[in-house]
Formats: sequence, structure tokens, C-alpha cells
Amino acid sequence: MLTSRDTVKPVGKQLLVRPLEAMKISKGGIVIPDTAKNKPLLGKVIAVGDGLSESKYVGKWPPTEIGIEVGTTVIFDRFAGVELPVDDLPEIEFPRLIHIDEVRGVLEGRRKSG
Repeated sequence: MLTSRDTVKPVGKQLLVRPLEAMKISKGGIVIPDTAKNKPLLGKVIAVGDGLSESKYVGKWPPTEIGIEVGTTVIFDRFAGVELPVDDLPEIEFPRLIHIDEVRGVLEGRRKSG
């Protein structure tokens, strides 16, 4: 299992994203993540692969022409990519490796923010 001190560098046309999820807290104090619902997720891009792989994506790499770079908030499906368990993080914060083809959109108002 990874720790938060480990560095993961995506390869090919992959993005490493940190999920940004709105959470609700029940009256009893139980955290109910939006992942309990079947809807797309938001994630902050924290690393971009080298672009050296086969893909349906035919644009330039890195995909800055479509607004994707480190710091961009992207929209992807709930089950997209590979979740990377990190020993010292809560499951809701586990980063994911997703393929560029799994990105459904870019959230324009949140580029390069916090």
C-alpha cells in the first residue's frame, strides 16, 4: 500500500487525479460521501502522464488545448480508472489514475484553484 509520502507518476495518456467530493454528515455524525450515489465525480489533476501510449485521443499531449493540466478540475465517471489506496489517507481521498478517454469534461471555474 502507498503512503502519502510516495510519488506516483502516471505513464501514457493517464492523469493522476485527487477526487473532490462533497460530503454530507448524518445527524449521528456519519460521513455520507457522494460516491454512495451513482453520478459523475470531480477531481483535481495532480499529475499528467508522458503521452506515450495508444489511445482514442487524437489531440496534442499534454492535453492543454482542451484545458487539462496540473491543477485542472475534471469530471469523470464514478468507476473510472484505478483507485490507489494510500495507507495514511481516508478512503474518500484516495487518488485515481484515469485515462484521458475517461474524462467527461473540464470544470471551467475551478482551474488552478486551491
